[in-house]
Amino acid sequence: MNNARRASLLLIASGLVSLIGLYLIVRGDGEEHASEQSLPSRASEVAVSVPSEVPPQVAAAAAAAASTTPEARPTATVTQPADAVTATSPPTVAAATSVARTPVPERVSIEGTYTRFEDFPGRFFEESVVSIDQIIKVLDAQFQSLRKLHGGIAPYPACLIEYDATHYGSTTPLGIRLGDAAFPSRNGGHPRWEVMAHEQGHNFFGGTSRFYYFVAVPGPLLQESLAVLSAFYTYADLKANQQTYGLTTATMESLAFDFGNGRAYQEGRYREYLRLGRPFNDADVLTSQALDFKMISYAEQYGWANIERLARAFSDGLASRFTFQADGVTGQEQSTYIVAALSAAFGRDFRVDFHELNFPIDPQLFSTVFQVLAAYLS
Repeated sequence: MNNARRASLLLIASGLVSLIGLYLIVRGDGEEHASEQSLPSRASEVAVSVPSEVPPQVAAAAAAAASTTPEARPTATVTQPADAVTATSPPTVAAATSVARTPVPERVSIEGTYTRFEDFPGRFFEESVVSIDQIIKVLDAQFQSLRKLHGGIAPYPACLIEYDATHYGSTTPLGIRLGDAAFPSRNGGHPRWEVMAHEQGHNFFGGTSRFYYFVAVPGPLLQESLAVLSAFYTYADLKANQQTYGLTTATMESLAFDFGNGRAYQEGRYREYLRLGRPFNDADVLTSQALDFKMISYAEQYGWANIERLARAFSDGLASRFTFQADGVTGQEQSTYIVAALSAAFGRDFRVDFHELNFPIDPQLFSTVFQVLAAYLS
């Protein structure tokens, strides 16, 4: 065979290999399926958009179904405090072994039913010990879980996840932003599941109720503690409904790794609050962390269904039932409201617990709030 013909055949072969490789990237699961000739077409499955320079025949196979941009809704734009970067960075256990996968394009847009990564770095998915398909399933499940927490309403039809290298995690009117500090390589190969659910927790509270704003803003006491609680609610829900959400054992192990570390961090902050002499300060994140750990502990002991009732204590329908929030809220009013709301939601009087933590409680306001919420939540 002459040199010119040999070179021509090598060029053709190389082109075929490239096309096959891109096809596997589009599939998103990193495994070869020689007998399958088309991409998943159901809305519940993952659609992946590849960059425009991909050859037309491959790009056509990869094109995702067009989706409507979620309508902007009011939402709290709250970036986690600097010390929260450590929140999901406690002592790391051995990372899971990553399965070899076909490289993902440098930038990708990946879409599920309730989730869309927009122009997101492909290395996020390459770093993960969890497959692209399962990442989307978890995030779709978190959205559905938060929607259930809030009685079937949501701040947007789907969560848009965007990249900003300088962020850890933050909210946007359409979803959330993640930065390099939240990538799997910084977490033993596991996605920061808690961070993503936490940021959506801000949006689901802030984007579905104006009354929440009147009670929770300003300060981190309620905003941060309820976002943390939201994230742990989703984890409990995903564990209880693993098969319904289509999550594998390996994915549940990844969730357990991240939320296990997150819980240990919150408990550590709670113990730090005790060590420092229980210094209540509604403007200090440490106080909100003491609160969120108490709420997580109550849910673990008495049942997570009570957290659904607690979320209703911030519903818009309550705005006309109270006047204390009309001129802005104090730390004591926020403290009193959350203790009364927890007591009404769980059907237990938690005042002694919070008096021991130096949370100020106004007796008259507690009585008023408790009576209204006990009737409303029933």
